[in-house]
Amino acid sequence: MMFRSVATTRIVAAAVVLALAPAMVRWPALAALVTLAVVLVVLNVVEYRRVNAAAAVVGEPVGEAVGDPVVGGPV
Repeated sequence: MMFRSVATTRIVAAAVVLALAPAMVRWPALAALVTLAVVLVVLNVVEYRRVNAAAAVVGEPVGEAVGDPVVGGPV
């Protein structure tokens, strides 16, 4: 999947930030900050969708740890 390997989405996001860096130096600070935030949000959305799609193929529920006790369950 994505962990312990080269993630294409992260490389693309880094390339976008590096490509925009020379232009962002001339922008107002808030505009540069908002641009970085947008890139990070898009990266997180893409990775979230990739993880959910991979989990759907395998058939595992996403976000549930296997073997963890249920909080507030019977003792």
